[in-house]
Amino acid sequence: MASKKELLLFLQDQLSSLEGVESRPMMGEYLLYYKDKLIGGLYDDRLLVKPVPAARSCCRTPRLCFPMKAAPPCCWWSKSTIECF
Repeated sequence: MASKKELLLFLQDQLSSLEGVESRPMMGEYLLYYKDKLIGGLYDDRLLVKPVPAARSCCRTPRLCFPMKAAPPCCWWSKSTIECF
């Protein structure tokens, strides 16, 4: 299932105060970059972020999941918790 463009637009609005954040479409999903470094993406309408210490400190309750088989785990936030960024 591809991610909805509305979720991407919502996320872009939430992150609009940060310079250097961009997204790129990839096979129906969206990859997220910060200053040209891959930081995560939108997969099946879920925000998945690399579980680095800075990302884990943003939210109190991130859940780890796998975006696809054989991929490293990512922190997962639903749309209702994106505001914590």
